Amino acid sequence: MTDIMARETPRERRQIGSDKRSNPMSAIPVGLTDRKIAIARLAIVVTVVGWIGYLGVWIFTELVQGAAATTRSKLEALSYLFIVSLLTYSSLAYLTSRLGFFYRGKDHQRTPKAVLDEYFDKKTPPVTVIIPSYREEIRVVRTTILSAALQEYPDMDIVLLIDDPPTPSDPKNRFLLDSARRLPDDINRLFEYPSALFNKALSEFEYNVEHGHSISESDLILLANYYEQAVEWLTIQMEEMVIVDHTDTFLSNQVFRALAQDLQQTARAIRVASRELGSINVDRVRQLYKRLTNIFTVRVSSFERKLYVSLSNEPNKAMNLNSYIGLMGGHYREIETLSGRILEKTEEFDEGTIYIRNPEYVLTLDADSVLLPEYVMRLVYLMEQSQHARVGVAQTPYSAYPGSATRLERIAGASTDLQHIVHQGLTHYDATFWVGANAVLRKELWTR
Repeated sequence: MTDIMARETPRERRQIGSDKRSNPMSAIPVGLTDRKIAIARLAIVVTVVGWIGYLGVWIFTELVQGAAATTRSKLEALSYLFIVSLLTYSSLAYLTSRLGFFYRGKDHQRTPKAVLDEYFDKKTPPVTVIIPSYREEIRVVRTTILSAALQEYPDMDIVLLIDDPPTPSDPKNRFLLDSARRLPDDINRLFEYPSALFNKALSEFEYNVEHGHSISESDLILLANYYEQAVEWLTIQMEEMVIVDHTDTFLSNQVFRALAQDLQQTARAIRVASRELGSINVDRVRQLYKRLTNIFTVRVSSFERKLYVSLSNEPNKAMNLNSYIGLMGGHYREIETLSGRILEKTEEFDEGTIYIRNPEYVLTLDADSVLLPEYVMRLVYLMEQSQHARVGVAQTPYSAYPGSATRLERIAGASTDLQHIVHQGLTHYDATFWVGANAVLRKELWTR
């Protein structure tokens, strides 16, 4: 890690007019009152009335009074009317979707965390996170993988789809490729200690319960201690993190720190419960142990389609994703041919066989994105509901990283935040669409 970070650029100096926010857009809209919705409706009415008024003035001026006397002036007047109408339509589209966003936000009821824990304690549909990467900065990819690794989900694999040419001649590209290839093992080693600790703790707890052991005060104190050890591990990661720009700050504050605070609060609640033994049962204690194993059990690997001539080498992200998704659920053997290395499907299973897991859900994740810890859990739970059994894609609108150091980044981020509002609003009118970015896919519906 030290060698990699030594090659990174120093932290960027902030420009005048840069983003001073420290928090992103709220995942749950706040402050949506009836008054605010009424004002949003009024804005639509004012826009429509304003355009009708302008149209009336235009007709009276240009047609009745004959201000446009020549053909050229008539064309100019018509062009101006057309442009104003387009701008009005654009504003009206935004205001309408904004109103839909308000409706959805006001009616939204967030599923309680305890309900999610109870559901996934009984059923855990497997998920594979696939992260397409092409000559990305290793720091950026590492941030993305860490946010995926800290998902509170019980059965998840993370696969980095490295799309760099396998034999680069440029030293910089060789460094990026070698770093990307090492990254999965680095992440696995990072989580090795907490994963082993909490899985052992869960096994010991389940063994004791199976042999008739009842929950005592000391059991709950031990559980609280484990949660505090998790907090300590997360705190160490924050302290050792190299902050280069606002994306690193976001990972530190919104993922590591937020998760640490949540676990610390849980530890306090467990200690309170230890003094009131009747307030917590065996199943809930098991769920609390499983929460730690869900967070810290990590399986990260990588795959390079360009190593195989049997797979598409089209230079785009979609083919990188599709090549891997198409292999899911199969056993393969590497075979060297005159044309190059190929992957051949096989029914024989031995040490040389490559198995690519067949999950129920696939999360496509851009290499420069960061997930909040409950992202996968909440989207999979949504798709598991009976009314959404035929839904193929679930996507949450994403928001920009706060605290960008340049004016250009701030403007670009503002457009992303506007998209957040527009997409939620369009969903209210059943007009939503998938933009192709981060989303959870129901694999069954995509591979028929």
